[in-house]
Amino acid sequence: MDSKLKFRMTNIGVVKQADVELGDFTIIVGRNNTGKTHMAYAIYGFLRGFREIMLSEPFAHSLDEHFKRIASLTTRQIVDLLRDKGRVEWEINEVDLQRERRSLLVEMTRIYSESGLANVFSASPESFANASFEIDLNHTMNKDIPLAMRIEEGRLLSFSYDGARVVVSLTGDQPPEDPVVPHLIQYWLQWTYPYFLLDDPVAWGYDPFILSTQRFSVSLFYRELDSKRSKIVRLLQQEENQQKGRRELTPAPMSRTSRLSLPIHDNIDFARNLSDLTQSRSVEGNLNTVSDLVELVGGQYELEDEAILFTSSRNKKEAFAIPLHLASSAAGEMSFMYFFLKHVNDKHDYLLIIDEPECHLDTANQIQITRMLARLVNSGTKVLITTHSDYIAKEVNNLIMLSGSFADKEETVRCLGYQRDDYLNPDSVRAYVAENETLTPCPKDKYGVDLPLFDKTIDDINRVSDDLYARLNEVQEEA
Repeated sequence: MDSKLKFRMTNIGVVKQADVELGDFTIIVGRNNTGKTHMAYAIYGFLRGFREIMLSEPFAHSLDEHFKRIASLTTRQIVDLLRDKGRVEWEINEVDLQRERRSLLVEMTRIYSESGLANVFSASPESFANASFEIDLNHTMNKDIPLAMRIEEGRLLSFSYDGARVVVSLTGDQPPEDPVVPHLIQYWLQWTYPYFLLDDPVAWGYDPFILSTQRFSVSLFYRELDSKRSKIVRLLQQEENQQKGRRELTPAPMSRTSRLSLPIHDNIDFARNLSDLTQSRSVEGNLNTVSDLVELVGGQYELEDEAILFTSSRNKKEAFAIPLHLASSAAGEMSFMYFFLKHVNDKHDYLLIIDEPECHLDTANQIQITRMLARLVNSGTKVLITTHSDYIAKEVNNLIMLSGSFADKEETVRCLGYQRDDYLNPDSVRAYVAENETLTPCPKDKYGVDLPLFDKTIDDINRVSDDLYARLNEVQEEA
């Protein structure tokens, strides 16, 4: 399925209204405070919270209304039929089903707009009172892909559609007579039915992983953050118990809210879970990209006693592991990327979001990380970046031109130091400039993407340089 996700965001941060379609490689450029990060975070928040929305109480109500319209049955009646007969079906044509798919997705984005956005940014609901987040579902349902989900050991909840009717079935051992079983069936029906109905990258193709601009600080200080948090919690609990006349220190529920946005919070959780992650599995599909990253930073990473260590590979005779805080800023910057590639990205439906991948990288490494991201895209992972880097933008254009046809291509590619996996198909790239409280799509062709923001800045500084150079020469000639 080759459909693309299209988002419309309104009144999110400084962005009044912006439309963005995700490609296999999506790049958003812009000056500071133009809304790039807000848009990336909003997209991440929706895809990250997709399952949570499906299990929310408002969505349960919407789904019940949906079933009443299309099947003349309530959710509970469908659950009872599945429990008693193991099967329920209803007739519906493709036009009506498409309308219901859109209606259900509109409801999900409404729930996210009203409650999810504020949580993503750890802000008050009033801050996003007029905000909205919408998705354009632009393709018809794929009837050739039925869906079967295991609800518990030995039982499958299955869905299919043949163009005229929807069939839902519960197979496996007959459920025992237990009040919890209908509740379990309803839970899994609410959780799995949207995946079947939407049949869309929202459900299938975009499992998000984000690297926030604070990733460097998180990689260095997450243990200290945990320590400080534990100390504060203990002090607050002690104070609360003393106020209540208690001598013992017992856990007490406290309503404290974090001021960290969801991407930063998730980066901290990723760091906390590295020990379990690195011990449990290692991904084989990204070995080449991991090697690219090792070459870029000049070393590799390991975890010892829950601390990240970096070992330089540039001086193998004297190589030794050092704590990450003693390594270069570039090494710290790329640590989470290393663990993501080596231990997480084992399938082709990840959307890797990187806020400013150029952070702490010199210009040569900015070019190298662009090639690495292109290779990742060509392996099946989708990438969304926000950037200020002209070097990244220019290298994206070089990689697009590499995909074209020209004389002596193999020899030229080899002489320029590129690989076949570096090519970027222009059709896979989407580029935008964040400006004037919106996003402006950038035209592209076989020569790359037109990014006037960078071109104007470069022209301006070249014009100043030429003017000063000429004036200095005039003074020298007069002397």
